[in-house]
Amino acid sequence: MTAGKRFKMSSQAVQGHAAPHEFTHREEARGKRRGEKEEEKEARGEREEAGGKRQKARGKRRETRSEREEARGERRKGRGEREEARGEREEERGERQEGRGERREERGEREEEKEEARGEREEARGKW
Repeated sequence: MTAGKRFKMSSQAVQGHAAPHEFTHREEARGKRRGEKEEEKEARGEREEAGGKRQKARGKRRETRSEREEARGERRKGRGEREEARGEREEERGERQEGRGERREERGEREEEKEEARGEREEARGKW
């Protein structure tokens, strides 16, 4: 045994002949310390896991925030594109309406011509 040891062992324990109850304070203390260390390790592991979960959640929040910002940017972009598309649609609609107006005019003219022809036919009949 070297000098300066913290706890003394019984001579029987040193010789390996000791019964379990004859172990001195040293083994008990060592056992306690081992048990405490293991408990501390477990506790630290649990704390780190909880910290990991927190960091994971924070990362997820960051991801969702960046995704939201991207989506917002795309929506803004999309809004511009939609407005352009709406403008184009309105132009097309206007052109179609103009076309309808022209067709109506043509139809009106045709109907007038038909009525004139009908009138002329009736007059011709009347003359006979």
